[in-house]
Amino acid sequence: NHITFEFTNPANEENQSLTQKTYEYLASNGLIPFTIQEKDDKGTQKTRVVFPGAIVTSNKKMVSINFLKTNALANSDQNINNAIQGIEYELVNAIRKLSVKQKNKVAFLGGHGELDRNQTSSLSKALDEYYTVERIKIDSSISFLNNYKCIIIAKPTKAFSETDKLAIDQYIMKGGHVVWLIDQVNVAEDSLAYERMVLGLANQLNLDDQLFRYGVRINYNVILDHQCAMIPLNVAAQGAQPQFNPSPWYFHPLVSPPSTNPITKNLNVIRVECPSVLDTVGELKDRKATILLRSSDYSKILATPVPVSFDLLEQNPNQYFFDKYNLPIGVLLEGTFESIYKNRMLPKLKEKITIVNKSKPTAMIVIADGDIARNEVRKLAYDTIPMPLGYDKYTKETYGNKDFMLNAINYLCDDAG
Repeated sequence: NHITFEFTNPANEENQSLTQKTYEYLASNGLIPFTIQEKDDKGTQKTRVVFPGAIVTSNKKMVSINFLKTNALANSDQNINNAIQGIEYELVNAIRKLSVKQKNKVAFLGGHGELDRNQTSSLSKALDEYYTVERIKIDSSISFLNNYKCIIIAKPTKAFSETDKLAIDQYIMKGGHVVWLIDQVNVAEDSLAYERMVLGLANQLNLDDQLFRYGVRINYNVILDHQCAMIPLNVAAQGAQPQFNPSPWYFHPLVSPPSTNPITKNLNVIRVECPSVLDTVGELKDRKATILLRSSDYSKILATPVPVSFDLLEQNPNQYFFDKYNLPIGVLLEGTFESIYKNRMLPKLKEKITIVNKSKPTAMIVIADGDIARNEVRKLAYDTIPMPLGYDKYTKETYGNKDFMLNAINYLCDDAG
């Protein structure tokens, strides 16, 4: 008695103007139309516009669902099958959005050169449907983080102080959740517009010992992958009219997420930029490690300092160049964790605290790429316009980055399961 539903065919063969208004209404509310070809009873080819989605409403609030998500690496039958498998999850997720009465708080951590407000605008807007989203700095207060269900550390570029590390550590010990998005190698790819080659150098963040204690090591290297994004490359002779051809950019792998985990099930491919190899370390007696993201079967590792240039494309490397496979890039850690400050000298603090040496059961996610949560930003006159997370301005495709980040944070924060 709490749910009513209606199946609607938006096409009205008797009134084309009414059909057009319906199409416009559905599209304006976020439903994506698809054009399909089919034959009628007489064998005549007909074109139909379909909206494989739903609109869910409750108490004057509305959520639109697009069931069909096009995975660039899958064929049409696989995409349709994935959509069918995902219907239940999508409907329940929409009901959850509409029925939540009190939103938990999640926060983007700042103060260490992390991604700014514009660069995380797309993810923040998506998270706002579930949570109260804030941007915070620790400012030497150890207990300040306890107000948040999850904190997101998105691509820091400056070293963490011991005080900040202690605050994050004790937050985890009390059951807090962290999404670590770490660039272990700093590659200034923008400089390739002016220089023939740039070097990717180690990013000294002072987090290695902390992540190692929790069970993860991010190596100082970069993964190249034959399954990668495309970029336009000028192939014209010097001095001639520019001629751009799409070329594979091996430093930006396209990761096919596994369908065995609820975080990654039925997602589109995910674009990562200059990721590093991630290892699980230590005895995992009290915790479980689940690899969420891996490179493809044809990968390669370059150790720091990493030479990044377009010369690699001219070499046209074959499959023997890519001599590694399935390199871990992201991991989910669940269980109990030991404090990095157990039996260790503490930094000077403004407040008096009692160190917790072992955590409550909790979970965290570590991704060896900070750009996975970064949306492109378009400059238009004096305006800054954030693009959707996962959108590729060259191919006009939208990858699964936003869905992955949403699923990851929802998984960590979901007490009800």
